[in-house]
Amino acid sequence: MKRKLIYFLAASLDGYIARIDGSVDWLKTDDLEEAGDELKEFAASVDTVLFGRKTWEKGLELDPSGAGFAGYENYVFSRTARESDIPNVIFVNSDPAGFVRQLKEEEGKNIWLMGGGELAAALLDDGLIDEIVVSIQPVILGKGIPMFDNPDEFVAFESADVKKRKSGSIEVTYRLNR
Repeated sequence: MKRKLIYFLAASLDGYIARIDGSVDWLKTDDLEEAGDELKEFAASVDTVLFGRKTWEKGLELDPSGAGFAGYENYVFSRTARESDIPNVIFVNSDPAGFVRQLKEEEGKNIWLMGGGELAAALLDDGLIDEIVVSIQPVILGKGIPMFDNPDEFVAFESADVKKRKSGSIEVTYRLNR
């Protein structure tokens, strides 16, 4: 069975995944507690995580040891070649679409696209994102880092599931309309 690429993220009502400086201080942490079992189930369904370089660096600010990335193959897309001191983290400076297309054909669990917006737009444009699971937070940032940074293509998804959280956020699962 072909692996799915799932863009699993949180976003503001106006479609931003972070403030301009990359901060995510506006995220509702009580959502994580409420969705605990669902998050564990999702985490168990993937074995590979994809990051843009800026998202990776922001993640390291939150988890400097990289302990939260253990148990996964982690690929960080960067325009420059780099090495990582953290096990299971590989920097990739080749074409994201070609790399992900190959990953999807390999044996394994699903693939989690963590972000960011530039990488998501590139993979969306190449038809590689199978699902989007977005926790829509009840805030408007006004400006920031968008979920998709200037995608070139129109892509239609269909709503597959909706969950309302006590915090006021809504988690929506969209599947690519094939």
